[in-house]
Amino acid sequence: LETEETHATTYANSASNSNIIKQNGGTLLHSVDVTNPSTLPKSSSLFSTIIFNFPHVPGKSNNLHNRNLLKSFFQNVDPLLHPSGSIKVVLNSPQSGFDSLTSIDWKASWNLSLQVLPSHVLTSVDPFDINHNLSSYRGSDKSFTTVSPQTYTFQKSGKVCEGYEMCSYFELHVEASSDTPTLPMIEGFDLKISFLEDLEDINTKVYTVLIVATHSSLSHTMANGIREEIETYVTSHPQSQKLRSNKRNRLPSKPISLILYLSSVSPPSPLINLLESNNYTPQTTSLNLDLWGLLHSGSQPYKRVLLTLRYLYLKKFTLNVLSNSSKRLPETKLHLEKLGFTVSQFSSIVTSGEACSFYLSSLPSPKKIFVFGSGAVDDLSYVTDSGHLISHSITECDIILARGTFLIHTDPPISKSGTYESDVKELLEEGKGKEMIVCNPDVYRPDAVKVKEEDLDVMPGKIAMWYSEILSDSGLPTSTISSLIYQIGKPHPLVFSVIDEEDRSPIKLMFGDSLMTDVRGSNFRNGWKSVWTTENGIHRGLDLNNEIKNYDIEPDHIIPTFTL
Repeated sequence: LETEETHATTYANSASNSNIIKQNGGTLLHSVDVTNPSTLPKSSSLFSTIIFNFPHVPGKSNNLHNRNLLKSFFQNVDPLLHPSGSIKVVLNSPQSGFDSLTSIDWKASWNLSLQVLPSHVLTSVDPFDINHNLSSYRGSDKSFTTVSPQTYTFQKSGKVCEGYEMCSYFELHVEASSDTPTLPMIEGFDLKISFLEDLEDINTKVYTVLIVATHSSLSHTMANGIREEIETYVTSHPQSQKLRSNKRNRLPSKPISLILYLSSVSPPSPLINLLESNNYTPQTTSLNLDLWGLLHSGSQPYKRVLLTLRYLYLKKFTLNVLSNSSKRLPETKLHLEKLGFTVSQFSSIVTSGEACSFYLSSLPSPKKIFVFGSGAVDDLSYVTDSGHLISHSITECDIILARGTFLIHTDPPISKSGTYESDVKELLEEGKGKEMIVCNPDVYRPDAVKVKEEDLDVMPGKIAMWYSEILSDSGLPTSTISSLIYQIGKPHPLVFSVIDEEDRSPIKLMFGDSLMTDVRGSNFRNGWKSVWTTENGIHRGLDLNNEIKNYDIEPDHIIPTFTL
């Protein structure tokens, strides 16, 4: 890194940041080179945490140099790390190689898993919270671009991973005319091969091979040795067809990196135990996942969720998203990608917002629609794209659309404030008798803290409840009220029907945090079973037995979180 003088003259905040560190008892070292052990700290004490944020070799990008930088870093800081300490490396998600789904992506990455010492294991992958200025672009005080940056945490296996097993995963390329290759029997390891894709343009079939250690931990070196043994066996086995070879006369196979460590001495996670004890296999069962409250908090994924999805995807489970988000599909995918999710892992993504958009498009047009909106830029285009017209008057509209709770599209618009409930009820009173379509039946936000009912942050489902109360107070019978309010999303049937049409799995598990929507909706569907997750989302911190009793809903399964 830079000398103290260079750092001070290059970065505008150098002096102030240095003072903050020193005032809090920290020590600053300059001219540190992780590839040169002599420049590293000399101390009798070991470090509990060593962090390397966005490692990069200066100059034009060269992946080989960056890989060597990481390898040297892990080798040289290992003696400085306390046995129970951790190493955290922050990289853009594509740079790590952990989410590489193609050979091109893998070759373009820094192969993080191959640079780590065999004694280090990956214990978590978490989104990197960018709350400071990311400067140092090409040695200057300029920021650089990030793409889903993640913090990869490693720990020494001697302390945290005794008795653990590793799943190693790689691609095997064979001639298109070949049958599925036969794999050797290797004691202590479970080998599985699955067809991945047919690359017709180069007359090649691609298979994926999963190596699972059954009795002991599996290092990177050992995994690569087994990979080479499999290649040698397949090429020499008399039953095998000729395989494609590269210039080194070796199969063009690609290790897809360290995937996961599973404990063989402690009990499996509640999620794994649920799947295994009930024989929910990839061949019979699809996993249907809520988003907010199950996979993420609205702003970042929950801890270990990304690793969990990756593991289940590689296990060949069908993963579907079934969410009450009022966003349409493109916006949903974009939001998930920004949070660090790999969208291609999901077979289907169904949101109530997308289903509602299709429903609007099916109505005879044009209808005049009054919108309770989310405040998003597409509130109005959501209506016009479906062939309908915007009405800024609730008394003159044909349909009331409850899409969000942040902006009421009157003229001028009404933003959410302390009088929101009274503002909405006043308008609903004026428009009573109109048909209402609800794009998100959720009543409260999943991150709401339930202290008092009136303190909870409401969702469009609450607007529907207020409207139902107003219609009931006006003397309308329940059957008429039900015909006037059409809710699209869980627990109502339409969105479940979409999944049923696209996914033919005999068993569909619905994972979610809400008894009212996720559990209730799946409990009334043939072939569906509910899995209630309780540590995050709307019911967190509450008495679970009381919640089940109050809502009169009994889930099929209960687990704390959707994590391994």
